[in-house]
Amino acid sequence: MFTYDRFAGVESLPQPGPVYIHASACERYPENGSFPDELRSSPRTLEAYSRGRHLLAQEYVADGSMEPAIDRLFARPDVDYVQVNSTTAGCYTFRIERG
Repeated sequence: MFTYDRFAGVESLPQPGPVYIHASACERYPENGSFPDELRSSPRTLEAYSRGRHLLAQEYVADGSMEPAIDRLFARPDVDYVQVNSTTAGCYTFRIERG
């Protein structure tokens, strides 16, 4: 069993969770890529945080149109990063950082 702390590098208190390992090798998604198309077909929960792991807002997106929700969250000046989770399974997927 492997764990990953989704707040690593941005917060001091750990919050590790499980990691799912691919059966075969795959390329890492580019850090400057757009929202992955293969994740648009399943509902996602976007969580907006300020430093200190303070949850400020959540957006639930079920129709694949992630960018408007991401833009609304980052329109708040107090949002430092957004974490993307699977709405159905609750699994952490990735973090979007303010540019």
